[in-house]
Formats: sequence, C-alpha cells, structure tokens
Amino acid sequence: MKICLINNLYHPLDRGGAEKIVAAMADSLRRSGNDVFVIATKPKKITVSEIEEDVYRINSGYLNLVRYPKVFRLFWHLWDWFDFITARLIGKILKKECPDLVITHNLTGISFLVPAILRRRKIRHFHMLHDIQLLHPSGLMFYGREREINSFFAGLYQNFCRRFFSSPEKVISPSRWLMDFHLEKRFFPRSERIVIPNPMPEIEIGNNRSEKDGATIFLYAGQIEEHKGVPFLLGTFFQLIQHNQESKMILIIAGTGSLLDELKKKYERDGIVFLGKVPREKMPDLLSKTSCLIAPSICYENSPGIIYEALSVGLPVIASEIGGIPELIANKNFLLRPLDAGDLKTKMKWIAANQAEAFRLAGENGELLRAKTAGYGKKISEML
Repeated sequence: MKICLINNLYHPLDRGGAEKIVAAMADSLRRSGNDVFVIATKPKKITVSEIEEDVYRINSGYLNLVRYPKVFRLFWHLWDWFDFITARLIGKILKKECPDLVITHNLTGISFLVPAILRRRKIRHFHMLHDIQLLHPSGLMFYGREREINSFFAGLYQNFCRRFFSSPEKVISPSRWLMDFHLEKRFFPRSERIVIPNPMPEIEIGNNRSEKDGATIFLYAGQIEEHKGVPFLLGTFFQLIQHNQESKMILIIAGTGSLLDELKKKYERDGIVFLGKVPREKMPDLLSKTSCLIAPSICYENSPGIIYEALSVGLPVIASEIGGIPELIANKNFLLRPLDAGDLKTKMKWIAANQAEAFRLAGENGELLRAKTAGYGKKISEML
C-alpha cells in the first residue's frame, strides 16, 4: 500500500514529540512492506542536508512562528483555514504520487484545507491527534484557565475546524483523555476512534547512574516555554536549594525556547545548569546520569514523549497530573499538582532521600508501560 504522512514538521527539523511519532509511524509502516512518503514544511532559507528521497518539503515560516507576536500568530492561524496556495501544492504532490491512504498529523502551518482535498479526490484519510490545536488556535489549554477553551471565539474556531475536518475514516489518539476531549466538543461524529499509546523507544544506556559529588541530579528536557512549567520549576528549585543545604541537588535544563536567555540570565548559578539543545543521540547518555526527570507542565498535554523515554530506561519521573499524563504514570505519588511549589519540593526531597526505592518503582512503571505499548507497528498495520 502506498501511504502519505502529512505533518507540519519532520526530522531533522524537530520541535516537539509529534515529529518523533511521525517518524516512528513511517518506520513501522515501511517495515510492514508499505511504500511511504512524507509531506512537511521547512523555512525557505533552510536547506535540509540529508538525502530525503521520500520527503517533500514545502516552504513555510511555521518553524519560527513562536518568535512572532501573538497578533501575528493569530492571523497566521486564520490563514491556515484558507491557505489555498499550500493546499494546491499538496494537491499536486498527491496527484503525482497517487497514495492509497493519507494519514494527517499536525496541520497547523500547512493548511487546514488538506482534508477537503482528500475528500474531493476520494483518498482514504486517517487523522492522528497530538494536541488540542483543533480546539484552540494556540493548541494549548492552561491549568486554571480552562474556561478559555469554552469562550465565544474558541467556539467559533472549533466550529470552523469541525467543518474543515469533518469525519475522517479513522481518528487515532495516543491518550484516552485527548480522544474524549474532542468527542466532548462534537468532533469526528462518524469516524472510527482508536486509542493507541505511542511506541516505547528502545534506548540503551551505560552504567553511569552514580551520584555526582553526592548530588541528586534532576533533569528537565523540552521546550523552554511558560506552558511547559519551566519558570515554575526553576523558581521552586531555587527556593529549595537555598533552604535545603544538607542535601545537594542539581537541576539540568536541556532544550531551547523563547525563554531560554531570560531564564538563563536569572537562574544560572551553582546547582542549575543550562545545556541548550541536546542532540537526539546524546539523550541516552544524559538520561543515564540523571536521578529523576521532571515534567512540570502547566498546560494539558497529550502523551509526552520524554516521559516514555525516561520510563523506558527505568528513570523516575515527576510529572504534572494533567491531561493524558496520568495514563502514563502508574504510581500516583509521582504525579504533581500543577503549580504547587510545596508539592514539588516534597517530591524532590523524597527522591533525594530514597533514590533506590524511586528507581525500583520507576522500573515497575516502565515495564507496565512497555507492555501497554507493545506491538505498536502491528496495531498501526492492522488499522489499514
């Protein structure tokens, strides 16, 4: 079967977990004997150096959209609805390749007219959910600000998105929470709905997990943005190390984002280390030297890939009890009340004092998640 995957970004122009899932899906489908090609975007001035015989790149400013003011981004999202230029380019690619099936992922920045093209050409269409970008232009719903998703303008946006997407043949979600949230908003009434957890990565790490100068090493890895809870994490950790001198702790911040320079200037000192962007091939080594991963999101996330990575190597994870995250964390004592500094401090001090027990529990959690996600490629192939 010839299959087309469409996502706004694709490796090596990664920005989040969705791009990794698209790559994993492409790999699984190819190993099952399917002919797969990808359509994604790239900035006009960037040349992708690697050989990409099966990837079409459409020029777009989406990768750098986060750098622009909110007003500009709002107009960009409105343009997404009616971006007939990109839609026409995609139509030409589909006419040339003649796929049997198209699986769309994140279409923000690549044109919401794509589902209409597929209906007009009578091409089978599956859609995979990664966040709430069909419910709000930002793709974000903040803890404590849930009412924004029910505002008049959000409702108007949702109505447009429902009309554009209609009901693809199948809709896939990695978390039950995300699927149910879309159904609550009356999306995909005639689609077959399937929940398939993301694949567990196979990561090999060395035996480097020894304490550094007797310290407990915490890690945040991801976008350096407000919605990821990074300012909250840094502020809380700074207070903790000031008032907890008897137990040495180190916080490593890995990643880039719009707040990196500001937070680095404010917090970089003994005990807090900023690494910037860490190449994918370097992550296993970083995980192997870490005592605990912290995912302090203050927005409702679907199924964060970094949690899968950490649990795959038996690394303890403290993560916000929000969105689809609780579906990944077996021990509820590791779930964090969002924006609760006292709760975060208590959990970090417990990890520092009980590392052996924390790793034992994380190992059990990892095995449960591995069993839950087993056979990802087979499940994807069976949908065809």
